[in-house]
Amino acid sequence: MQTENQIGYQYGCQCGCQCGEVSYQVTGKPLLRAICHCTICQAANKAAYSDILLFRVHDVTQPAEGTVDYRSVKFPPILQRGYCHACQQLSIEYLQLFPIPKTIFVPTRRIADQSIVPAPSLHIFYDKRVADIDDALPKYQGYLASQLAFAKHLIPALWRGQ
Repeated sequence: MQTENQIGYQYGCQCGCQCGEVSYQVTGKPLLRAICHCTICQAANKAAYSDILLFRVHDVTQPAEGTVDYRSVKFPPILQRGYCHACQQLSIEYLQLFPIPKTIFVPTRRIADQSIVPAPSLHIFYDKRVADIDDALPKYQGYLASQLAFAKHLIPALWRGQ
């Protein structure tokens, strides 16, 4: 993995699903990398946790129309999860939570060049984990603590470099 100063996103990075139906570009640096252990993310990713990179909306191109089916699990539909129409794999997500600007979540495994993926910043909903993870990252448990920690990391990143 590279440090934040070495990330080459300014040249564009290809992203997409496993089958290749969904394809899009990331052109800006990620705001944050987080690992979520909530049961909703476990189900959506068909994995023990969700490993995501967050980007400003203008730093990610839209996948081609008709390639992604968007779904929301909870009301209000703050997070729209985009699944490939062909392989049904989670490919891209959109977060709209006023007053935070619209943000795009890209599952880390959807980044074609994994060498440019930065290290994660935190674990959230760690109390819902499937297995312990032995790393030095901060681990937040419970709804409120997880949401506050996520916001504490995301909000300063959103206001940097505007």
